[in-house]
Amino acid sequence: MGENLALASGGEAATAEQNMRQLMQQKLTDNLKEASRAVEHAASAFRAEGERAARGKALAAGKDGVELTTIEPQDPQAADLEAGRARQAQQVEDAVTAATIHTHAEIVDEYVHDLTRVQQNMSALQDCMINIAEVASAQGATLNSIEGNMITAEEHTSRGREQVVIASQAQQRSNKRVACAVLTAASITASLLALSLS
Repeated sequence: MGENLALASGGEAATAEQNMRQLMQQKLTDNLKEASRAVEHAASAFRAEGERAARGKALAAGKDGVELTTIEPQDPQAADLEAGRARQAQQVEDAVTAATIHTHAEIVDEYVHDLTRVQQNMSALQDCMINIAEVASAQGATLNSIEGNMITAEEHTSRGREQVVIASQAQQRSNKRVACAVLTAASITASLLALSLS
């Protein structure tokens, strides 16, 4: 009966361990899916920022389809003044566009750096989860081995108790036989003495 109880508890432990492994695998899968969604979101934001930067470059280069036209004034001095203003406005626009492009380039570089770091962290996390699963599996095998050894030890102890009981009973029988033999010998000796004296 003790063996059946030990085997039943061993079966329950194995089932519980298997359920725990399934839950851990499900949790790892959910975490990886969530991290994958985060990476995809960051990648789409990165692409959108890249498109904005490309539009900024196109605007700076005048390739957005809008042509700038200048009106020629009648007066040469006014024309020079207007040309100077146009050059100054163009320089300011170029400086603003260059700064915007530089800012966008820095943002894109930062996104690339962040995405690379996220990818590295996800790879490290995946490696950790694989290592944890391997350690849990090894511990499960060790626990199964310990449980098997405990069952074997219990069987050997039970057999040992049986052998001690059998040996004790045999010793008691042997002691009774010796006592009977001594009493028989004493009674025979007493009878012989009584016969020889008579």
